[in-house]
Amino acid sequence: MNCRIIMVALLLLGGGLTSCSDEGRSYAGRVNSPMELIGGPGALGAVGDYLLANDKVRVIIQDKGWSRGFGVFGGGIIDADIVRPGTQSDATGGSGKDNFGESFPAFFLQAFDVENQTIRNDACGGYCGMGEVCVVDAAGAAACLPEAEGCAGCFGSNACVAATEGTTECLELAEAEGLEAPGVEVISDGSDGGAAIIRTRSAGGNFLTLINFLLEFAIPQDSGLRYETDYILRPGARHVEIIGRLVNDSGRDIKFSGDALAGVLGADDIQIPMGDVLLFGAGNSVFAAGAVTRSSQPDSPKVAGFDLRYTVEASYDIQRENEVGLPALQGLVTDFLATRGDGVSYGFAVAPSDRSYAYMNRDQYELDPLVEAKADSFVIPFLFSSFTGAYYAVPPEKLEPHQAWEYKRYLMIGDGDVGSIRNEFYEIRNIKTASFSGEVRDSVTGEIIDHGMVHVYDAQKRPFSQVDISSSGRFVANLPHGDYYWVVTGHGRDPFPVEAERFTDFNKISITVETNAEGDTTRKDAFKRIRVPSTGEYNVQVRDTEGNILPAKVSFVAPYQLPERCTDCERLELDCDLECAP
Repeated sequence: MNCRIIMVALLLLGGGLTSCSDEGRSYAGRVNSPMELIGGPGALGAVGDYLLANDKVRVIIQDKGWSRGFGVFGGGIIDADIVRPGTQSDATGGSGKDNFGESFPAFFLQAFDVENQTIRNDACGGYCGMGEVCVVDAAGAAACLPEAEGCAGCFGSNACVAATEGTTECLELAEAEGLEAPGVEVISDGSDGGAAIIRTRSAGGNFLTLINFLLEFAIPQDSGLRYETDYILRPGARHVEIIGRLVNDSGRDIKFSGDALAGVLGADDIQIPMGDVLLFGAGNSVFAAGAVTRSSQPDSPKVAGFDLRYTVEASYDIQRENEVGLPALQGLVTDFLATRGDGVSYGFAVAPSDRSYAYMNRDQYELDPLVEAKADSFVIPFLFSSFTGAYYAVPPEKLEPHQAWEYKRYLMIGDGDVGSIRNEFYEIRNIKTASFSGEVRDSVTGEIIDHGMVHVYDAQKRPFSQVDISSSGRFVANLPHGDYYWVVTGHGRDPFPVEAERFTDFNKISITVETNAEGDTTRKDAFKRIRVPSTGEYNVQVRDTEGNILPAKVSFVAPYQLPERCTDCERLELDCDLECAP
C-alpha cells in the first residue's frame, strides 16, 4: 500500500504519523476532509486549508483569502496541537485540544496578502541569495554564483562571477520566463523522509488601516517585491521552522531605506523591521523571560514571567527615562516567549542573525543593565487586545534584481507548560541540560499535591521556566548549567516559600553541565522533596429564613495592605503594576 495513504490514515486515527520504515516522517498536504482537521476550543481550520504533521505535532495553515482569526489575511498558522494517540476524528472534525489563535508575518505594520503570483522561473528557482547571480556554465549547468569584478567586456546577457576560489569567469545569465505560482503550495510532502514544507507567496497589505500613509513611506510599494514564507516541519520535531524571504522580482534594485519615513516622523534615522504578530488565544497564559529596571524601585525590578503586559509597560517607562529612541522601538527585549494552557502550550523564538533588530540597537536597549540584546533577541513593542508584536530582523539596505534575503524563526508546541517549550528550545539551540526534579507533598498530612506549578527563577531572580506538577505529585524541569531558585504555586495556596525566604539557600538549587575539550559532557542533576504548608477547607451552607437551602456564591477576601508606592494612584489598574492591584 502507498506509504502516503498509510500516513494519512494514521493521522485520522489520532495516532500520529509513522513511516513505512521504523522512522517517523513528516507530512504536508491539503485538507480534504473534516477528519483531517485538528479540533479543539480554538480550532479554526477548514477543508481546503493545509496540514503539516509528524508523529509529534500537527499544524494547520489557512488557505489564501480573508483570515478566519483576528488577523486580516490567510496564509498564517491558525491551529496547532500535539499528537494525541488514542483519539479519533469524525465527520464533524478533529478531537484535539488546539487553543492557538493565529500567527502571521509582518513587515513593520504591513501584513502579507497571500495570493497567486507571477514569479520568475529559471534554472535556479527564480532567485539567488544576496550577492549572487544565476548563470549557466559551458556544460549547460545552472547555478547561483557570487558576483565578481575583473572580467573585461562582460556585460549584457553575461555576468562576471567567482567560478572557483581566486578566479573569475564571464558566464551567460540563465534564461527566465514568467510562471503563475499559487499563493499556497506544498513544496515537499515529506514522502522522501525529509522535511515537509508548505510555502506561501504574497504581496503587502496593511493590518492597521489607519497607518496606510506610513506604509507608503516605510516600504517600497509596487516595486516588484514579493514575500515568501516557508513553513517547515522535520521528522520528530516539536517546532515549525519558519523561513521568511524577501524576493526582488524586478529588474532594478529595491531599497529599504528608512529615510523617507524618518523625515515624516521627524527622526534622524529609522529601521523597518520584520516581525510576527502572535495571537495566542484565550485560555493561554503568556510567559516571557527577563526583567526591566524600575527607576522608582531600583532594588525591585519588574520581572516578566506571566506578567507580560505590565512588563512591556514598565519597559516603556525605563526606556523613556533612558531616552531610547528611533531607530530603536521601545518595548520589551527577550529571547523567549511561551504559554501555559490546558494540555497544549506554545512558544516563539528567532534564529541568530547579523541583521538582528535588537542586537543592532543594543547600545540603546542595554542602557537598562538588566537587558541583554543578543543576536537571537526580539523586541515586543506592542501588546494590545489579542495582538502581541515580535520584531527581530532588519532587511539589507537594498536587494539587487532577482535576489532574495531570508530570516528565520520558530513556533514551538508543548504539552501545556513552559518547561516543555523550554525543552524544544534547547533542542533548537543545541543547549545541553541536566534535570531538576522532585515531589511535592503536604507538610502536615504527607499527601501528594497533584495540582499546581513549580516556577524556576535564574540566578538574577528573573522568571526562567515553569513546569506543572503531575498527578503523582512529581515534576521535572530541564535546565542549563547554573544556579536557580524554585517557587511552588497552586489554586488556593499562597506561593511557597514566602516572600522573605524566596531567594535564599532554602530554595536554591545548582545544575552542573560541563563539557570538556574532548566533547564529553558531565551532568549533575538536582532533586528536591518539597513540603508545602497545609491548606484548610471551609464549608458554607446558605439558607433562607425558613431553613431552605439556597444557591449562593460566597467570596473570600484575605486582608491585604497596598505598598506605599501604590497609594497615590488615582486608578490602580491604569497607573500601577499588578503588585498594586487589590
